[in-house]
Amino acid sequence: MPQTVNYGELTMKRVELDPLVQIVAAVCPLCMKAGESKHILVIATGSNIRLLAAMRTWGMDGTFKVVPQWYQQLFTIYAFVAGKLVPAVYCLCTGKDIGTYGFIFQALINKAAVLRVNLHPETIICDFEIAL
Repeated sequence: MPQTVNYGELTMKRVELDPLVQIVAAVCPLCMKAGESKHILVIATGSNIRLLAAMRTWGMDGTFKVVPQWYQQLFTIYAFVAGKLVPAVYCLCTGKDIGTYGFIFQALINKAAVLRVNLHPETIICDFEIAL
């Protein structure tokens, strides 16, 4: 008969991650936009931007369940490498509208220009999102 293990009570509470976000943003920020109504933090390394430039297929997805306080969405851009989706860009956003995504894509285009690479995916895989 298998033995039951008791791990104690599980607590469900929101974890404050803002210091972690600040550390990550200091290490590899791509750009940040802060305003009264919007706050967008785009996090990527130069290597990841180059990876996206080299791949023909990207994936994009947003999640709303695991975001630090003040943010509404974690939007991730993936490179499709050898049959697997590899996360390349992380975006913490307070919105999910056309302006938010436009800011993210323009930031990527600007960074790619600095790195002297072009971002021209042939295919982008994403679930249904009107603003994308």
